[in-house]
Amino acid sequence: MINEVRWRRKITYNPCCSHCLTDLETIIHALRDCPNARGVWDRIIEVADREAFYSLNWYTWLLNNLRGNHPFSKRKLWGLEFGIAPWQI
Repeated sequence: MINEVRWRRKITYNPCCSHCLTDLETIIHALRDCPNARGVWDRIIEVADREAFYSLNWYTWLLNNLRGNHPFSKRKLWGLEFGIAPWQI
């Protein structure tokens, strides 16, 4: 459960990310935009493809990557790689 949800349910007093301590911890922040998460994605995503990867809203980003609808997803097992990366994060 992300801190934003914990905060709305009054389980925590701080809705911010516990890794970077500055941004609201939303789903997209936790899985993609937090510096901690970006470190993982930047090892997987080529520099030329990062703008497209980081620019979508969370729902479109998730569906497109799971379906393999991105240029960098030409890699044979991209859906599998994408599905496993959050465990590393």
